[in-house]
Amino acid sequence: MNHFGGNWTEDKIEILVEYAKAYLKIMNPNAEKFDWKLLYFDGFAGSGEIKKGNDEDEKIIIGAAKRILEIDNPRAFDMYYFVEKEEANVNQLKVNTVEKFPHKDIKVVAEDCNNKIHSMSGWLKNEGKKYKVLAYKIPAVCN
Repeated sequence: MNHFGGNWTEDKIEILVEYAKAYLKIMNPNAEKFDWKLLYFDGFAGSGEIKKGNDEDEKIIIGAAKRILEIDNPRAFDMYYFVEKEEANVNQLKVNTVEKFPHKDIKVVAEDCNNKIHSMSGWLKNEGKKYKVLAYKIPAVCN
């Protein structure tokens, strides 16, 4: 479990979720019309949960990855790609995503997001116009 975040963490996640919902609402008619697949990419996915506070007032925040996976309306993404550099976080992220959402196409990789973004761009070029991507990364951590 991640042990970071300030008071802004929950607000940031909520803004991201609302943005993703708006993106899906806008892209849905075009995805159907042009046979596009919608991909969500998170370059610094963490463990899927964030521990905030100390022992007396500890709070567990559901991370962005799980919150994005919970979106089904107006539609879900066709594929989810979560990148996390820390192996311990990757293992927990798999539990929080792949195991809890077995019906969704989820990739979780242990890699530096700079390398993965580079290889993903090549993969997307080879796929042509099949995928439209909402990509999210934290610049201060992965730039």
